[in-house]
Amino acid sequence: MSSLSCNENNLILRLDDSHKNFLISSFLNNRIGFKEKNGILVYPKIALKIILRVRNYFVPLAGDLILDECCKKEIRDYEESQVNLQNLFEKALEIKDTPDKEFTNLQIPEFRTDKPTSLLPYQIKPVKHALSIINSANFTVPGGGKTWMAYATFFYARAKASPPAVDRLLIICPQSAFQVWEEEYELITGQDSTKKIKRISLKDLERGLLPSFVSQYEILLINYEKIPNFRILDALKRMLENKNFFVILDESHKVKGYDTARGEGVRNLATKAKRRMILTGTPMPNFHLGLWNQFYFLFPDSNILGSYISYSNKIKSVPYQQYVIEKLYPAYTRVTENQLGLPEPLPPFYINCPMTEFQTKIYETIAWDIVTSDKNKDWFHALEDYERKMMYLIEASTDPSLLKKENQFSDVLIDLKDVDVHEILDKYHEGEVSGKLLVLQELMKPIIAKKEKVVIWCNFVGTIKKIKDMLSHVETRTIYGEIDKTDEDNAEENREKFLREFKKDPNCNILIANPASLSESVSLHKTCHHAIYVDRTYNAAHWIQSKKRIHRIGIAPDVKTKYTILMSKYSENSNLRTIDDHINENLNEKEERMREFLNDPRLNTVSLNLDYKKITDPELVEDDYKGLVKFLKEKFND
Repeated sequence: MSSLSCNENNLILRLDDSHKNFLISSFLNNRIGFKEKNGILVYPKIALKIILRVRNYFVPLAGDLILDECCKKEIRDYEESQVNLQNLFEKALEIKDTPDKEFTNLQIPEFRTDKPTSLLPYQIKPVKHALSIINSANFTVPGGGKTWMAYATFFYARAKASPPAVDRLLIICPQSAFQVWEEEYELITGQDSTKKIKRISLKDLERGLLPSFVSQYEILLINYEKIPNFRILDALKRMLENKNFFVILDESHKVKGYDTARGEGVRNLATKAKRRMILTGTPMPNFHLGLWNQFYFLFPDSNILGSYISYSNKIKSVPYQQYVIEKLYPAYTRVTENQLGLPEPLPPFYINCPMTEFQTKIYETIAWDIVTSDKNKDWFHALEDYERKMMYLIEASTDPSLLKKENQFSDVLIDLKDVDVHEILDKYHEGEVSGKLLVLQELMKPIIAKKEKVVIWCNFVGTIKKIKDMLSHVETRTIYGEIDKTDEDNAEENREKFLREFKKDPNCNILIANPASLSESVSLHKTCHHAIYVDRTYNAAHWIQSKKRIHRIGIAPDVKTKYTILMSKYSENSNLRTIDDHINENLNEKEERMREFLNDPRLNTVSLNLDYKKITDPELVEDDYKGLVKFLKEKFND
């Protein structure tokens, strides 16, 4: 009879004569990975999943298999953990299904008492759920207070010291979130974050400082980009093995990819943590496939979704998708947009901005080129440069001087054919100001006089720089891709410093930024309640996220958030519409779909790509372009 046993760190499989055939050998060697040595089969580690696969293969197909005590113990421990996990799920489900109003007055250690820092009932429920299930997912919508709930869970778990006990916190997040975790810690606890929180840098690792940080600080921050570095990963694993760490993945959708270095890295850290948590408002922005890596991080020993290969094949089936959603239901909480109870913002305020004569000619030239490209070329060929053409038309409607320069979208100017507009473009560099910038200049005068804090959103770096020059008589701060991120990168000019100054300096009241560089994990709602949009693209994620920078939980109930949108027009009294009108309709439709998603308490997909590095949504851009062509044809009566 064949037998499977443990020997040091290997699994040893001895086949009896009746099992030494090609079918069994092929399965063991090629499918599982056993190697033959001196007449026996060896697997290079003791792995439960291998024990189970061999057992499940032999018993029904090849007869009995003898397991030694080590293998039996691995199976018993696994079965016991499955029972324990099921018990945890049942307790967590009971909490999740309890009405919010039942959760009041949870006293959180470390939360300051001299200022109102108590959690709201709909925030207490996720904390109690997380404490009950030990490893939890919080899918609260953006702006719902996930940072506070995460801190509350850690402080409570540390103070109660109930198994598994934790005394340190490691937060893996986007670099842009560092400042938020530090600021929220100070707000919650009233303590100086520099004495409690440390950012892990490459220099720290090279100097061998990581072990000293564990003694000196209670909270460590590291960004996702560092996780693929094998030296950092090894250092983190050693650190987690030596201390009782609670590990949080903030914006966990960033590790949804199974076969990425980042995804593999967090899987390697999972088993070393005593408690785990994932935080994201969009756990599966486009497809259910992204759930596997996130939930493997939470439950690496139980692997509740099975192997990735099996999962990735089955998840294409709608019935299996529904099965997964039901299976995961007890493991997460989600606070919806409606539960936040935020004060309603004012309706968007649109300001017409008549284009100048030269600006209109340039805009018309590009618009006509788009229409004729569709008419005269093969459709697929016309789509080859759709994104570039849409961007050029937006640039023309905003500030045609952008077309003369190399820009962040393309370094090839649109083919203007026989129309002589180059001289017109040159005049923009000689001082002509576009219609939108003329309106913005007037709009800013009373805002500056009142010292009102305002964020001005622009997608184009050239426009940001031009507005900064236009407002050079007052203090402004700018944030875009070229601006360094942290004090460590550039002590004099960086995004974190500019954000601090904008929030705290009464003489610095104007922030000019592009949504791609100031999207996630930034809160301005305590000090700023007015946003001006010089231009917008078809990227709904940029539009929605930018609005949430100034309208999120913690905003005073009497505050009326204001969004002012500049809209290019042909002339003051013209009924003709421009690309701004089409973008507005397009974004309103997408926002409505996103609103349904944000108010859905279930796990659900959203068809809007939340990749902030792209100016347009790659999944919807073809539809956007087709819609624009149709819109322009109506204008040209084609």
